[in-house]
Amino acid sequence: MPEETFILELGTTRVVLADPRVAAPYYRGTRFDRTGVILSLEAGGHRYVQPWQRHYDPYSHDAVSGPAEEFLPVRSSTSESASGDGRSRLQSLDASAPFLKIGVGLLQGDGEPYDRFKLYEVLDPGQMTIILGKNAETGATGPEPSETGPSVLTFRQVLDGYYDYEKLVEIPAEGRLRISHRLTNRSTLLFDTYVYCHNFFILDGAPTGRATRFTFPFRPIGDWRAPYDSVRLSDRGIVFDRDLAPSETVFMGNLHPELPGTDGYRFALRNLDNNLRVEAACDREMEYAVFWSNADVSCLEPYIPLHLAPGQTARWTLNYRFLF
Repeated sequence: MPEETFILELGTTRVVLADPRVAAPYYRGTRFDRTGVILSLEAGGHRYVQPWQRHYDPYSHDAVSGPAEEFLPVRSSTSESASGDGRSRLQSLDASAPFLKIGVGLLQGDGEPYDRFKLYEVLDPGQMTIILGKNAETGATGPEPSETGPSVLTFRQVLDGYYDYEKLVEIPAEGRLRISHRLTNRSTLLFDTYVYCHNFFILDGAPTGRATRFTFPFRPIGDWRAPYDSVRLSDRGIVFDRDLAPSETVFMGNLHPELPGTDGYRFALRNLDNNLRVEAACDREMEYAVFWSNADVSCLEPYIPLHLAPGQTARWTLNYRFLF
């Protein structure tokens, strides 16, 4: 764990986050949003977030833990003439041109179609400010801090001429976590993209297997990447029939409710052996979800569409409850 961290505490709930501004922080990949990276999360004497990589490389695309978010690339929908402000560098069909990754910055294309598993050159990371204990946008104070530390942390990344992005991470009550977002399009481009959360939760170090259960408020449908004998969909969730071997992974790329209009961004992860549970919800509907697991961690990844014309702002909030 890096030395440059922030700690939020309220009661027995303790969240440790990385500082993205330092020269050699925890995560240097270009896939995930670098703001609000959670290194560990504990509540009630139990651990819900911890490092899960067996061989850690800070430049790896997935070298993150906890609720880790990724924005799909933003490119211009039309070719623009040079204006002197850099906006013309974003071209929709030119894979060698720069492109935007919210939470990372302006990245240099390499001439190939975007690949989230690659490491790209960061041309401009923008200006990052962090405020401990207060919302940078509104100035409103969060819940009363505990004796050992505050329970609110705000990250703000501004990329001049492109976007203004703010993420507020807070402990609103014992055993809870709230992550609030504000994204404003400050460019002349149309932001037509998605954001999703890769929920890297591990319940007291328990492996993925027969004790792992995901539940939804809907009947899920989707297509597995292969005919697995280890995992299946149930009427209200995902069930593992055996423990995964160290080298095994499972994947479904189009999980969604069987019936449209269902409350599609709520789920719970539970371990039947230790009875720990995480409940998650968002105030915006997901369009679909990806499900991925290996032997160490199992993740649901709900996708939210974002369509922002120049000057428009989007807001969304993730809420988590940790039961023990």
